[in-house]
Amino acid sequence: MKKHIIALFIAGLGLVSCGDSSPAKDLEGTLKIQDDLIEAEEEKLELKFELIKEFLQLNKELIETKKEILFPYGGKMENLITRVRANDADAIDTWIAYKTVEKNHEWDMIDLSMSAKSFQEEFAQIKWAKNTSVRLLGLIHNGDQKKDFKEEKKRLKDELKIAKDKISFIEGEYHEKYEKWHDTEFCKKDCDESKYGDPDLSHKNPFAKAPSSIKKDYGYYGGRDATAEAAPAESKSRDSGAY
Repeated sequence: MKKHIIALFIAGLGLVSCGDSSPAKDLEGTLKIQDDLIEAEEEKLELKFELIKEFLQLNKELIETKKEILFPYGGKMENLITRVRANDADAIDTWIAYKTVEKNHEWDMIDLSMSAKSFQEEFAQIKWAKNTSVRLLGLIHNGDQKKDFKEEKKRLKDELKIAKDKISFIEGEYHEKYEKWHDTEFCKKDCDESKYGDPDLSHKNPFAKAPSSIKKDYGYYGGRDATAEAAPAESKSRDSGAY
């Protein structure tokens, strides 16, 4: 999946067509933005999965191509350089080919990173709208008329916790999805990741496991149909503003 295919993949995500999101002034509007953010988070995880697969594959291809180029020189760059210093024409061509492969790989990696830029901007806009809406409600719920907002305040707390747990559960699904892809398609459980070079592109699973309590209590529930009473005890979230 090269850059143009990744771009087509991104274009197929619902987020791209959502347009700008603005902060809400009430609870229902905030919860709608939260629903949009959950959907965007899932799309972000899918995009991350596709990009990581491509990054790893490109890195693997680079290392294997380098090995092929260096094969006539015992697989060692120092042997090639020795021949270059002796003004060997074939060695000079090989050295240039090696450097060209490295540069092309660098540009491929940059292209892949840049292909996700529009999605990242749209995602950041939705997240900002959600966080700003929650902070605004925090000011209202804890303001001069706070006694009138006790129920609404509690509902928002519960809904934010449900949303946080749902996102954790979805990421846990991608943790399992990555493990399956890595072990059955990319490495088949027998590859040595050190063979594929760049420590910044290790084979370590980039997705967090879902906490067992979320797996047990939730499964995958849709929208906000789950009741607030079903949510586990609240935990503090950085995005929750006054909550």
